[in-house]
Amino acid sequence: MTMELYGMLESVCGLRKIEVPVKVEDKNGATVDFPGFVFASPEFLEKSTVLLIIHGSGAVRPGQWSRSSLHFRLILNESLEVGSQIPYIRRALVNDWGVVVCSTNTDEEFRDYPRHHLCSVYEQLLKDSTIQRFFVVAHSRGGPDIAHTLSHFKNENRFELVCLTDSVGLDDSFCPSEKQTSGETVFINWRADSKLQSAAIAIEDILEPYSRVHQIYAG
Repeated sequence: MTMELYGMLESVCGLRKIEVPVKVEDKNGATVDFPGFVFASPEFLEKSTVLLIIHGSGAVRPGQWSRSSLHFRLILNESLEVGSQIPYIRRALVNDWGVVVCSTNTDEEFRDYPRHHLCSVYEQLLKDSTIQRFFVVAHSRGGPDIAHTLSHFKNENRFELVCLTDSVGLDDSFCPSEKQTSGETVFINWRADSKLQSAAIAIEDILEPYSRVHQIYAG
């Protein structure tokens, strides 16, 4: 399925594969340049808004959200419109946004590879661009991956909104303890947790840059 989805990212969505070398440590402590990559829309660097898509952990690769039984069954038994990242990509392109689909997993044993990958994507593709704002959609472990990576981006205020789906392992340790006045990234985590049904958040609260993750029921 992985290679089929790669082909569809290119043929159906019009994305292209871009090499992004990632400097990481292997299991022996040696520094190596791993041949990382992303899929990106044509001329994404010329867009005012770019959407970054980040999948979950494990064997999942670009085009998929996760390899959990739920998402895997959705792709196999329903359609790619239900279980893959393709609908998000299409919607972003309709909005005239650029798209970058990250690839934060590898079969190799590298220390902290997902965050090194995201840092490399930022440093090599995004940092010096004229893009005005970044939106992020991240699933599961992709949430803490982007949250902790953002703390390394000094004087960067273009990451306006991070939308999470059933993200795990999130806490406030990566956020300032005080309410910020401007320029802080807003995190919203949509979770399949019925306990959150009564925890409604006012729209003005969502839009203000508080130093916490907003948890919202996704059902």
